[in-house]
Amino acid sequence: MLNKKEALFIVKNELKKNKLFIKVKFLNKAEFLRQAKKSLIISRSFEEGNKLEDLNIPALFSHQRNTIYLSEDIINKNLQNEPISIQKRFIQAIAYHEIF
Repeated sequence: MLNKKEALFIVKNELKKNKLFIKVKFLNKAEFLRQAKKSLIISRSFEEGNKLEDLNIPALFSHQRNTIYLSEDIINKNLQNEPISIQKRFIQAIAYHEIF
């Protein structure tokens, strides 16, 4: 399993390649949920009865903080038992999704 340092390196490397100056942070479940509730779309989904685990969102981008937040729990759940090559590509895909 990739550790946080390796995952952060992948995301920061993609940001650097695209000349973007964005912070990246891993958040635990409670902190990630607090940030997710700030999104109108996600908070509406919560009001409809969905839970964070149902939405399976591995990352959020905060425009106010210019920060990508990564969910340690969701990422670990999605990458469990996957080979390292798939894990790296998944983290890279998260980076691409958040920056483009």
